[in-house]
Amino acid sequence: MEDVHRAGGIMAILGEIDRAGGCIRSLEKAFSLEGGLAILTANIALYGCAVKTAGVDASLLTFSGPAHLVESQDEAVQKGAVRELSLLN
Repeated sequence: MEDVHRAGGIMAILGEIDRAGGCIRSLEKAFSLEGGLAILTANIALYGCAVKTAGVDASLLTFSGPAHLVESQDEAVQKGAVRELSLLN
């Protein structure tokens, strides 16, 4: 709450949200064409998952190759599953 107070309080935050066009924007006023999240589904994400794409290099957005499923970092090391460009889950 101290950070909120330093930012000018709730009214200042609400004013910034309003000035920026609100929290939920229309497609016509979107910040980007693709959005900041990707939803993954497949055998590697049986129940699906959301991935924040902003911090991911574009070359990593597509993966093909073997996937090594392990329960822990120790198991990954023991199985030799940790190699460059390996996908761990």
